[in-house]
Amino acid sequence: PPSVHTGRYQPQLFSLTSSSAADRDPVRTMSIIENIATIRGDLNSHAQNFFIYYFKRFPQYQNKFADYRGKNPDNLRSLTKFQSHPCMFLGMVLAVVEKTGDVGELRNEARRITKMSQHFDVGAQEYKDLFSALVGYLGETLGSSCDRHGWLAAGEQVANAMVAAM
Repeated sequence: PPSVHTGRYQPQLFSLTSSSAADRDPVRTMSIIENIATIRGDLNSHAQNFFIYYFKRFPQYQNKFADYRGKNPDNLRSLTKFQSHPCMFLGMVLAVVEKTGDVGELRNEARRITKMSQHFDVGAQEYKDLFSALVGYLGETLGSSCDRHGWLAAGEQVANAMVAAM
């Protein structure tokens, strides 16, 4: 349902298989929305920093990106494609997280993403690792304002939806 204040849909972060009141904590949800707004306020910097963080934490995934294969993660900022690609990628991740409040929308978005040709060989573990890295990055970057539990729940929902859509 749209928010009374913004007219925009406010995600309710709950497990795809659970509907307990604890899983729909509005304080947690607002924190994630605020976290997303903070990230979007400087999306390009956050996206580049996150990609570098991700590749350092999970170097095996860097080689899946032809333009980044074999490069030192600390030198990626010098690449032309690195100026836009991470921003598009993180923007898509944030958009998917925002759909976690609507199982149907999340399912449709997961289908759309998993059908993209560049994602044909992405497996369940990679989605889990991506969100593990994202939570780690946000925790380090946003500090105490990061809703770690909310992001973990959202990451689990998104990873589950992606796996189900494969």
